[in-house]
Amino acid sequence: MPPGDAAADRRFAELHDTLDRMISPDYFVHVEYRGAPQGNMRGRVIRERLERWLRELDHAEITRLYAQQAFDDVPSLPWTEQGCLLTFTPIPKGPESRGQLGARAVGW
Repeated sequence: MPPGDAAADRRFAELHDTLDRMISPDYFVHVEYRGAPQGNMRGRVIRERLERWLRELDHAEITRLYAQQAFDDVPSLPWTEQGCLLTFTPIPKGPESRGQLGARAVGW
């Protein structure tokens, strides 16, 4: 993203705020992006799809992949929105934080 692209910065901030309201008791989510959004992003739609996808994942399997450092085998969810490619990757919560809500689930 070009430095000083205020519109893109605002769009990312709005998306981040929306994703921060995500319900994710089993995972933190790492987000990578390429490009800059050319218009407003459908944050609620993205959040709801991401929540469904995370519920479908096998926590034990994802935890095993991380323990074996098989990071290339961890599933990710690509999403193209307004000319920007977002890639979401789950990070399993450990036993001490699994099931707890309220903490931010998303990291950029």
